[in-house]
Amino acid sequence: MPKSIRILIAIAAYNYYEIWQMDVKNVFLNGNLLEDVYMTQLEGFVQPKNSGKACKLQRSIYGSNWKSSKQRTIVDSTTQAGYISASDTAKEAVWIKKFISDLGVVPSITNHVDVYCDNYGAIAQAKEPRSYQ
Repeated sequence: MPKSIRILIAIAAYNYYEIWQMDVKNVFLNGNLLEDVYMTQLEGFVQPKNSGKACKLQRSIYGSNWKSSKQRTIVDSTTQAGYISASDTAKEAVWIKKFISDLGVVPSITNHVDVYCDNYGAIAQAKEPRSYQ
């Protein structure tokens, strides 16, 4: 989603469109906390009798989001890493091209998208995928 917002902002800036922003103060609850976490009271929601106190969170706040995750792929060589990287880049380019094309505001987006890779092994693997498996 952030990519689509960046694209829309870039298109608006390029075309000198006026952009309006709206801030919404909201707290999104997520998972349970395993440790004690405190935060200052939100501006505009401070109770006068408790103005010097902090809030103890019972649940985590969205975006407050430390996270660990496994790698998606394990590779045996820089050739495989370059190939996967180039493949992911190509998929991303196709998605962005379709997104912008569907907006209908950039006529030149109908041209093909070039993806460049400087890993000769990955280029060879892209041309002959079976020879590297």
